[in-house]
Amino acid sequence: MTSPLAARRATPARKRALLVAAWLASLVVFQLSFGHSVRQIYVEDGDLHLGDFACYQQVAREFWFEGHPRVYRLEDQLRVLARMYGAPVEQTMPIGAWPTFLFVLLPFSAIGIASAELAYGAWMGSALFMLGWMLARVRMVMLLRGPALFLLLVVVLASDAFLRAVLLGQTSVGACALILWLYDRIRVDPTERPVHVRAAALALLLLSFKPPYLVIAAAILLSFRRWRSLAASLALVGVVTAALSLRLGVVWLSDYLVMMGNFSGATVIPEYRSAIATATMNVFRYSFQDMLGSHVARIASLAFLCASGLAWLGTFLFSLRHRTDERYSHALACAVLVIMLSLAPYSGAYEDLLMVPAVVFATAGLRLPLAGVLALTGGLFLVLDSVILQSAIPRELLWTVKVAFGVSLIPLAARERSPTMVPGRGGGDGGSRGGGAQRQQTLSRRMQCC
Repeated sequence: MTSPLAARRATPARKRALLVAAWLASLVVFQLSFGHSVRQIYVEDGDLHLGDFACYQQVAREFWFEGHPRVYRLEDQLRVLARMYGAPVEQTMPIGAWPTFLFVLLPFSAIGIASAELAYGAWMGSALFMLGWMLARVRMVMLLRGPALFLLLVVVLASDAFLRAVLLGQTSVGACALILWLYDRIRVDPTERPVHVRAAALALLLLSFKPPYLVIAAAILLSFRRWRSLAASLALVGVVTAALSLRLGVVWLSDYLVMMGNFSGATVIPEYRSAIATATMNVFRYSFQDMLGSHVARIASLAFLCASGLAWLGTFLFSLRHRTDERYSHALACAVLVIMLSLAPYSGAYEDLLMVPAVVFATAGLRLPLAGVLALTGGLFLVLDSVILQSAIPRELLWTVKVAFGVSLIPLAARERSPTMVPGRGGGDGGSRGGGAQRQQTLSRRMQCC
């Protein structure tokens, strides 16, 4: 007869098996219901059209399987697309990803050899599955039930930011899920067990796909003082980058910096102009460029970003010196998301989906009144659907509303929350010391009864 202890040890393995089965089933359902109908690569009126994921996947495929290492050089990108199209190509998309994107996209570029649609389905299906899984996990700490939870999910999943990210195959869906996963690991393990250090390192490696994601994730680990996780994560990103550099060559960094100038510089070269949709970006630089002028808005945006970053760092050092509790950790994690989403030199409308983790940081363990829930969903609606609302509301006002909503989350995150929902205080998911001790006592009593 199997002892309760043996049965308990077998449970995690069964859970992982069920999780993998659910993930594979979700890929099939997504591909059959939606993925096959999204055209990532097509020709219309003689022009080649590429979805965001298709462009990155094609570059990664050429790097791994066709021997084209200079992924950041414009001439090589145009040559790759021309070979795929069968005719010269004059427009492409700047690759603003860190070299680790090549590692992340390796399995999907292999699938892309057989079918670009299957590669897109595997990519986006995986991101949606993980987002759904993480939303189910954090539901336990947000203390929202019934109509309030349903309303919040509808606002997020029916938003322009979410649908735009899915159609383009953008990274923000997966990034949102990974940030929530990182918080879930922090929440259940205050002692930084090796398994969770490795999980955090893997999350940051995947998030290093885009440098702003890496900055956000590193700042979140700093906020919660996860020193070992941060060191392991940065070391892993560094090792993978160094390994890829052997194939990319010594000139990749200079090519990368030249390309990044199209995101943060004063001008965009003609070959990239059609891919950078500044009209959809709800960040200070592009929201105020008509009012202030392009040059002044760019300089002011950079100045505000630096000032906000220094203020965040000063607040972190203050909290570190005075040994503040987890409330300040939640507020700091929330603040870094608001800063990056509002003041970054480049942030598409689909990136606003990362306001969802900011809401989780702010409301985890808090019981909100009906007015608070309505204010939360109304603010999220204005942030996530800003592109649609531009026809009725000035862009400057939409940005101001976005910042006001984000800033209002910070003091909310600093409020005292339920002890069972705070990292290191037991309860919740049972990963903390208090919850684990209580379960061990219960198990001991059961064994004595047997």
